[in-house]
Amino acid sequence: MSHAMSQEPAARQLHTIADFIRYGASRFNAAGLHFGHGTDNAVDDAQVLVLHALHLDHGLAPELYQGRLTDEEKAAVLALFKDRIETRKPSAYLTGEAWFAGLRFAVDERVLVPRSPIAELIAEGFAPWVEPGNVHRVLDLCTGSGCIAIACALAFPWADVDATDISNDALDVARDNVRAHHVDDRVRLVQSDIYAGLADDRYD
Repeated sequence: MSHAMSQEPAARQLHTIADFIRYGASRFNAAGLHFGHGTDNAVDDAQVLVLHALHLDHGLAPELYQGRLTDEEKAAVLALFKDRIETRKPSAYLTGEAWFAGLRFAVDERVLVPRSPIAELIAEGFAPWVEPGNVHRVLDLCTGSGCIAIACALAFPWADVDATDISNDALDVARDNVRAHHVDDRVRLVQSDIYAGLADDRYD
């Protein structure tokens, strides 16, 4: 039996995906973890880690939550729970991914975890403040993972997007995400301290 399993005897009584999500949520609440970086409660946080450990996508069919885990899968889930509690790092940093505007983004500690309410504005095309057909140039300041820039590029497929960040490390993460979402022909990454690297460019 793995080290992770031997550390948590109670987990031997857990069998299904739903069991482990409930157990993780209980452990997280008992540990006083903070939420707000991609999830806002213990249940959703535990679900993120369980599904990641099992290589399953979000939106899992309800009947699959009663699926039973193998010993190896249990160990993988418990290892993530242990890391979450002991390091207190956001789950997104443990899994290396976060979701924004319905899109998956690679993230690590070089960038903030996407969690902006701007996702809802993008989904609505910034209505009623913007006429979508008139948007041809977009600027995302302090882009981090590139999530806002990329989501805008997909929401306004006729627009060009500039994404700036003062951190070259952050731009490296954004570059990977731009390529993954196949928008490198329309999203330009610029190392810039706010507007300093943008010359006299103007945006809609």
